[in-house]
Amino acid sequence: MAHNRPKLYALMVGIDQYKKVSNLNGCVNDITAVKEFLDNRLDKETYTLVDPLMLTNGDATREKIIGGFTNYLSQAGKGDVVLFYFCGHGAREKAGEEFKDWELDNAHETIVCYDSRSEVGGKIVPDLADKELRYLISQVADQGENSPDHVLVVFDCCHSSSGTRDLDDAEGIRQLDNIAPAREYSNFCFANNITKDQLSSETFPQGGHTFIAACLNTETAKEFPIPGSDTKATKRGLFTYSLVKELESQNAALSYENLIHQVRTRVTGVRLYQNPQLEFIEGMEPKKSGRIPSENLETKTLAFLGKPAIIKPRDPSFTLKYRPHVQATTSGDPEQQAEWIINAGAFQGIQKDMDLAVYPEDSKYEKFEISKPVFIKDGSKVAEQARIKVVEVRATESVIEFVSDTLTQDSSKQFPAIIIKRPVPKVLFYFDFEGEKGANRELLEKVKEKLEEWRSLAVGVIDDREQAHQYRLYVCNQQFEIRDGIDNRLLIEPFAAEDNDISISLAARRVEHIAKWITTRDLENPNSSIDKDGIKIEVTYQGVTSKEPHLVLYQQENDKPKIRVEIKNQSHKRLFFTILDICDDFSINDPGIIYDGENKAQWLEIEAGDTCTMKYKTSQGKLREDIPIGIPTPNNKNAQAKARYQKLTEYGETFKLIASTHPFPVEQFQLRSLPLPGDSGERQVGDDEEPPVGDWVTKQFSFTFIRSKPSVAINPNTQTELSKGISIQLPDGFSANASLKPVSTALEERSLGSNVELPLLKDAEAFDLIDRRRGDRDISQIPAQQLSVLELSGSSLAIDQVTPESPIVISSDRSLEPDEGVLALAHDGNFWLPVGYAMPKGGNKTEIEVQHVFTRNSNDMQDGDRKVSEAISLCFLKVALQRKHTAWLRKATFDSAGKVLFTPKGDLESVREAVAHAEHIVIFIHGILGDTESMIPSAQTAGLLNSSGSQEQGKYDLVLAFDYESLNTEIQETAEILKQQLEQVGLSEGHNKTLHIIAHSMGGLVSRSFIEQLDGNKIVNHLIMVGTPNQGSEWSSVYQLATLLLSVGLNFIPKSFVAGPLVSLLAKKSTEEMSKTLAQMNIQKSAFLAKLRHSKDPQCPYTIIAGDTQLNRELNTTAENLLKALEQKVWKGLEFPFQGQRNDIAVTVESILSREVFKGRNPEVNFFDQIACNHLVYFQDQNGLNALSRAVRQAFDLPVESENSSFKENLPPILLG
Repeated sequence: MAHNRPKLYALMVGIDQYKKVSNLNGCVNDITAVKEFLDNRLDKETYTLVDPLMLTNGDATREKIIGGFTNYLSQAGKGDVVLFYFCGHGAREKAGEEFKDWELDNAHETIVCYDSRSEVGGKIVPDLADKELRYLISQVADQGENSPDHVLVVFDCCHSSSGTRDLDDAEGIRQLDNIAPAREYSNFCFANNITKDQLSSETFPQGGHTFIAACLNTETAKEFPIPGSDTKATKRGLFTYSLVKELESQNAALSYENLIHQVRTRVTGVRLYQNPQLEFIEGMEPKKSGRIPSENLETKTLAFLGKPAIIKPRDPSFTLKYRPHVQATTSGDPEQQAEWIINAGAFQGIQKDMDLAVYPEDSKYEKFEISKPVFIKDGSKVAEQARIKVVEVRATESVIEFVSDTLTQDSSKQFPAIIIKRPVPKVLFYFDFEGEKGANRELLEKVKEKLEEWRSLAVGVIDDREQAHQYRLYVCNQQFEIRDGIDNRLLIEPFAAEDNDISISLAARRVEHIAKWITTRDLENPNSSIDKDGIKIEVTYQGVTSKEPHLVLYQQENDKPKIRVEIKNQSHKRLFFTILDICDDFSINDPGIIYDGENKAQWLEIEAGDTCTMKYKTSQGKLREDIPIGIPTPNNKNAQAKARYQKLTEYGETFKLIASTHPFPVEQFQLRSLPLPGDSGERQVGDDEEPPVGDWVTKQFSFTFIRSKPSVAINPNTQTELSKGISIQLPDGFSANASLKPVSTALEERSLGSNVELPLLKDAEAFDLIDRRRGDRDISQIPAQQLSVLELSGSSLAIDQVTPESPIVISSDRSLEPDEGVLALAHDGNFWLPVGYAMPKGGNKTEIEVQHVFTRNSNDMQDGDRKVSEAISLCFLKVALQRKHTAWLRKATFDSAGKVLFTPKGDLESVREAVAHAEHIVIFIHGILGDTESMIPSAQTAGLLNSSGSQEQGKYDLVLAFDYESLNTEIQETAEILKQQLEQVGLSEGHNKTLHIIAHSMGGLVSRSFIEQLDGNKIVNHLIMVGTPNQGSEWSSVYQLATLLLSVGLNFIPKSFVAGPLVSLLAKKSTEEMSKTLAQMNIQKSAFLAKLRHSKDPQCPYTIIAGDTQLNRELNTTAENLLKALEQKVWKGLEFPFQGQRNDIAVTVESILSREVFKGRNPEVNFFDQIACNHLVYFQDQNGLNALSRAVRQAFDLPVESENSSFKENLPPILLG
């Protein structure tokens, strides 16, 4: 029964007219189209569409949108589906102080309601912030056992820092440049239910849902004129238009992954830098803070709106029926004309002048004979009975006329009909008559007349700039120019505008050529019965199966990249496949990759369930499955083409796959190339296309080829472009030749040094200077394919001119996320050294400041290396920055792979519950510029933990982690927070459990302050300090200490090293002014240490572990060489402060042990003999782990082996390789 069917609730918001901010175009059209799709394609036998709540313009107030969630969507229950669709302004708002630990960039992303930023009742109405939407979605999605089956959220607005939904016309720019001020906390819709103290990104309510965004957060969501529109200024959001068009073209529900893939291809085919995004957001258990995957999140197969059954398959045939004449009625009903109609109109893709074939009543599509007439022996097929043509198109029906027929036009019957011929949709060109007068205007008139004379099917010419159009033809400076109708960019090289038939015909041909190219690129069959989702295209490149669109980076002309292409027919019928190669130069070619056995073919027949691999034939006549691709190489005899090729660094190519029930000629689609800007020449135009006969469908896969420029001469103080979107500026007195290289090329050429590999840090990857914003980046994530090396060369490089005050500045159009930074490295022949940094600064650019440069050591130069000129190679890593927070006590566990898992920050309730069930507890506390994530694995590797369910002596059954802000927060303040949080989880005086602290470096001072100054001795049973500067630090420079620790991590422990906190610190100009804690640790000036030194004996057992690099001769030599390299090439004037003193490279042994400080303590401090270890590897190096294991056993009063048995003097150091 109907009332038992699951329901679809749809809240749709579209705002063109705003109360306070700038107006938009097309948003109401967008949500209207989505509603029409649901009305027409929702399977009402399976689901009930509850009247959608449409909030447009003045109705879309903040209050009503929130009410749409709380009053309308909240009705959804078990089995139901929820949709929230928003089209309008996206913006940003400053985040208040209460969000400081949540927002790295101190801003909320918002959607702008109709009344946002206007004054109502004496108060400014705020935008609807992302946190509010997250809260509202959770209230709908998380209702326990009554939760809806699926929630989909779609934003066709920009959700980046620019907050735009772009349009060429000024009044249509979907952009709010001004960031809204921070609001009072009470103005958030959740303020009454979640207090400020409860705010945490980890515990804040979050409902499981699928999220689709119109673009990346660094891009803009654009509007564009509807192709073929006859009305003035009819605009639509490019994303929503493409989404609805793709949904309509499907005969079955696509998976989300395939749907967004197809929509992205449509969108990027029109606008390069807009990439729709898909994200599956995990929900949270109602009573626990740990996130779990939401129900139905099988991301590979999850269908649009959750289940395939919700969207009904489209019948490939339409119904032809007769509507009789009816007189007008007295009640006001108009007269109804007699007419034959089909039950499909504009919404179903019907066009005027379409031809349809009519078949006998009650016949089924599967029996239709739709190929050329053949003799049917067994009578299994039914022949067409009539031909009809569409003469008028309405919204959901169309009027037809009979062209030929053999059937009796029985008005009492209804007949099935299918499309057999569709007119080519016209591409609209605006001829700029208004801006041209006299002879120039006459030239444009003659081009128009020529197209009319040719009766061009592809081109539509308009003369009203306000009317929707795609392209423009101008006459400027006695040349014809063809430009894009939205951003006005030049499409092809301008050509002579002369008043003669040759020039006029050439202009007409090129206009028509572009129109035909667009028509073929966008070719599709919205009425196909073929399951488009059942056709799979798999592209493999360098061992990676990639997603669309593919980005390929290469440099060497004679070594083009190679791909492997497989086509899988997972539909339920045999199909014929062909491929068109659609290139950026407006050519369409046969790519020559379809072979039937050994023979080249136009079509490849693939049975249902089978897979075929594309091939190409080498010049030696051999068939290969690895197909070479790249920017087309010109004929060596064509000097102009060669010159253009050298300048060309980016080139796009789309391969259009056509799957059909019947093969048809494809030569009709082929076009030669047109001269792009910077080129010249005459090409021929292909013949008029005749759309295919039979049932067919299209899919496509695209490539962008990026080729780095050859070496470019760079002069001082001049910003010079190295490649598209990448420029460099050198300081005064420094000049060089610069070239960009992939990592693979730099390694092959030994530009980085002999036997050198890029350090793969735990929190870093190669930073690709090229902007890869066009979709998924699987291929570009191959390190060897990333343009991450800059080489500077010259006969005499003035390297001393490069300083922190006068750096080399490298600008890239690739932007950083708020939690990302860039680290620039150089290799001196022995070590990787940090030489530059970048932090996110807003906008869509990244500026990397390189503060030091140096050439490689001469002893690293090998035969064949460059000797005449000097060379500097810089490498760039993208690192994850440390999120801002004050201090967090968390429970730590391990997954099956040994990865550390934490409870959410601020979730002390989970920690309290774990503490209540534990007996032996250890807390790890990190030092300055560190974190506990790198320490805690030692609990496993050193054997400190009980196995599951067991209670072994000398082992812990609960691990806690205490992380804190270690630069700006004073040590005693951090100690106070530690005490407060321990008390909150049940670890206060008299807790009757065993509690030990293992503290690294400055973490030991935090622990001592807690124990000795805040009565922590009544809570802690034992403190183990590792590398703690108990006597103070001799480092006077934060910069010097940070670069040392960064260099040690890069060269000694790259796989486990976390560089983000150090990069975040070093990228800031005011480094020395930042660190309160370093000042507190100063060996000569620290008032904090003086007070701590005179604290009364806490009578708490301490164990101290100190590393000494001199205990290992090879390790000591390596450390000394690293320090020498830093002094000469990075510190420049600063000296290592521990000259002649034994140290762990960051702290002296004397300071760690501080025997005078601990003299007379009861119990006595347990001083371990020094171990061969440096400051950063205590918790990874075997010597450190052995010492830690012994210390813990002693803390439990258990016997241990001799301290000296755990290491030997000649142990090898841990190096990069």
